[in-house]
Amino acid sequence: MTAQAQSSDVALVIGRFQPFHHGHVALVAHALEVGRRALLVVGSAGAPRSVKNPFTAEERIAMIR
Repeated sequence: MTAQAQSSDVALVIGRFQPFHHGHVALVAHALEVGRRALLVVGSAGAPRSVKNPFTAEERIAMIR
């Protein structure tokens, strides 16, 4: 990691996280290499349960925590 890569205060990670898995963990780890903090935005937060979105936003946030 170079000093230039650590130039951001916040790195943004946007995803549905259905469910949150090891690939997402690696993405967040990379975001933390780029910025001092990572802001995760949970997409499809207002969507009802479906085959594509089996978990509610609250359930996904709990998985991430």
